[in-house]
Amino acid sequence: MCIRDSLITVILGVFLLGGFFLIPLAVIAVFSLGWSFYLKRKIGGFTGDTLGALNEMGEVLALLTGI
Repeated sequence: MCIRDSLITVILGVFLLGGFFLIPLAVIAVFSLGWSFYLKRKIGGFTGDTLGALNEMGEVLALLTGI
């Protein structure tokens, strides 16, 4: 996904949901950084399976934080 698409998504999310949209976004961003540092230390990087797992965990975190 290019940066333009991400920016459009954030702008539309904030427009439609207000500041509440930024809470799950921040939670997912912090988790993604932690997951990437963990994988770098544990296996030396990413694989397709770890990226898929990150996607699924990000969706669960978004649901748990209220969206």
